[in-house]
Amino acid sequence: MPPDIWIEIFAFLLCLIQFRKIKASILKWFLPFLLLTNIVEWGNYFKWYNYHHTNNWIFNIFNPIEFCFYGFLYYQTLLSKSGRNNVFYCCLFILITYLVNILFIQGFLYFDSYSYLVGCLVMVYFSYLYFVEKIKSVEQINITKTPLFWISVGLLFFYSGEFILFSFFQYFLSINDFESFLPVFHFFSAILNAILYLCISISFFYTPKQPSIS
Repeated sequence: MPPDIWIEIFAFLLCLIQFRKIKASILKWFLPFLLLTNIVEWGNYFKWYNYHHTNNWIFNIFNPIEFCFYGFLYYQTLLSKSGRNNVFYCCLFILITYLVNILFIQGFLYFDSYSYLVGCLVMVYFSYLYFVEKIKSVEQINITKTPLFWISVGLLFFYSGEFILFSFFQYFLSINDFESFLPVFHFFSAILNAILYLCISISFFYTPKQPSIS
């Protein structure tokens, strides 16, 4: 069984354990989100979602939900109105991209890799917005003790790596040699998942300060 699946359920269980501490903050939404993540990933592993010999459709539903969930976190946490507006329009753009791709380009049963690449870039951009805002902030805080720092670090590493991996996805499919790419894909994907869910797990040990939004 892939180790990254166990890391995901570990993050969910840790969120459940820490829930009393984080339930008054925005981190509480990680509980249903991580539950959904585990349902999707475990169902994928046990082939619960196979339809016409593929489970790609479940990720074409889950991935835009995942992107918008992280967008929601940044929208609620960023202090600047321009930053929050950028997050909102980026999430809207992701949803439109998936809709167009499903209806007219790659379809519903085929993994919508083009839309996923767009989502990866947007997640990196969200992390950038957060770090720039913290660098420019006059407030003297230890940034490593804020939950969104660890979440942003995880997202930055994960989606930067995923963008590189999935940039080769369509190429290897087009030359009918995807099997040779799979070992590399699974190896680096497991590492990226470990980094992301470890960072998310660390974030549950810190209670976020409620922002004074301007």
